[in-house]
Amino acid sequence: MKPAIISFILSTVYATLRYNVFKHVPWSDWPFYTLNKAFAVTALVLLVVAAARRRLNPDQSIAPVMEIAASFILIHIIVSLTLFTPAYYGTLFTAGRLTVFAGTSMMVGAIATAMMVAGGRKRGDQRSNGAVPALAVIAFASGLHAGMLGVAGWFTPAKWPGMMPPITLISFLIGLTGVVIALMPKRSE
Repeated sequence: MKPAIISFILSTVYATLRYNVFKHVPWSDWPFYTLNKAFAVTALVLLVVAAARRRLNPDQSIAPVMEIAASFILIHIIVSLTLFTPAYYGTLFTAGRLTVFAGTSMMVGAIATAMMVAGGRKRGDQRSNGAVPALAVIAFASGLHAGMLGVAGWFTPAKWPGMMPPITLISFLIGLTGVVIALMPKRSE
């Protein structure tokens, strides 16, 4: 699947440059910490691709795109749960507990995942499995999940490693793209 490959390669290069090269995250964290970000961004891009495909051609199957997106989301969840400690994400914790933004972000991410799973169970009814508004809500919720984790850093570009915008900002904007697609007028027959 071309969009998945292209997005994963671009996300991996971006995350590697931003975190390992410019932010000096240890290279020993590359296969788990850095690639986790590439899996998450690619999953989000694929949700938006599915919404766009469904908007442009409502009868086109988006199942292959959604299956890859779901797989990447599952990888992201498993890896994130493993890494989810103050050692990796210190700003998300205070006195050993999640901050309100971190807790809300985790809940929004869990709800987006549950919505995707619920939509996947309706696989026999292709229209309900990939309705553009549902995909847009899932994409927006996923972008919001990421955005809440890093919004504080969006407004300090001088502190961005390599002057590269935070992946949380990019993810939030990708999620907003899903909403824009949902609001576009339907293609006339």
